[in-house]
Amino acid sequence: MNVDGIDIRSRSDLAKLVEKLANDFKANPELWENKTVDDYLEALGRWIEDMDGYYANIGVEMPSSPTWSVVADMLLAAKFYE
Repeated sequence: MNVDGIDIRSRSDLAKLVEKLANDFKANPELWENKTVDDYLEALGRWIEDMDGYYANIGVEMPSSPTWSVVADMLLAAKFYE
């Protein structure tokens, strides 16, 4: 699955996404809804609780167990989720 321009299929791909998120935050903090670690982690937790709605909205079956791309979805969503 392609997440934010990276095809997430492995642990290495996920690591690249995390690095991309860190660089994006440094370069564009104004584009991030959650600007502190605690706000980001709280949003991450809330998104995980509600993630079945996200997958339903995009017409994709909710994964029965997390994959590298599902973890990537979680990390990227916490950038904006309130």
